[in-house]
Amino acid sequence: MDDIEKFKELIKEKNISTIEEMQKESTEFVKKIAHLKEKHDKIILARGTILELSTILEVAYNELITKTGGEDLVINPEKKELNFITGMKTERELGGISSFAKKTDCVKEAMKKVDEAERNSPNTLFEDMDICASVRDIFAHVPINWLSQELEFNCSLPYKHFFKNPQWKIIEFAISDFIAANNHILEAIPVYIKLILLKEELMRVVFLGTDCLKDIKQEDKKKS
Repeated sequence: MDDIEKFKELIKEKNISTIEEMQKESTEFVKKIAHLKEKHDKIILARGTILELSTILEVAYNELITKTGGEDLVINPEKKELNFITGMKTERELGGISSFAKKTDCVKEAMKKVDEAERNSPNTLFEDMDICASVRDIFAHVPINWLSQELEFNCSLPYKHFFKNPQWKIIEFAISDFIAANNHILEAIPVYIKLILLKEELMRVVFLGTDCLKDIKQEDKKKS
């Protein structure tokens, strides 16, 4: 039984009917929670860490969504230029996507367009992206069950749907899965970017000729 249900039972048991009585009983109730300050400090650190890492990942997703995943070989009439690679969404369109999970889906779709072979094979990267999105939502929206012996989330209704993996109710498990998945994603993003750059370079060669490739290599040498 979680702490909210326990307190509800206490209210019924003692027939609490006023705000003053409820405040008094809640104060006594909190005093009985073992190691409350230690638990509170741990969850603040855990939430802060997961949400900060999620923000870093979301910034990377935003760049990928606005720079890749769109149509190839698009002429921009305003700038009178040919764009070999375009973004799936404009920055204005991206502003209308507030859900981290929806941005995750956009990035997955963009990655599928680059590597067709990955679409038909088991893809642990996409699974890890879903893990990060799910665990991030748990830390952002689900309260703690302060009465649990281990530090746990409240996985009862109305929060039960957040727990696609029942083990994530235990905070240590949720953190461990998130960190492992996050590391895999951060390793994969540079590989995806290299594939995009290679694709763009090949299209430049096809449409602009081999001289373009020489120019690109010379520019790369200057930068290095």
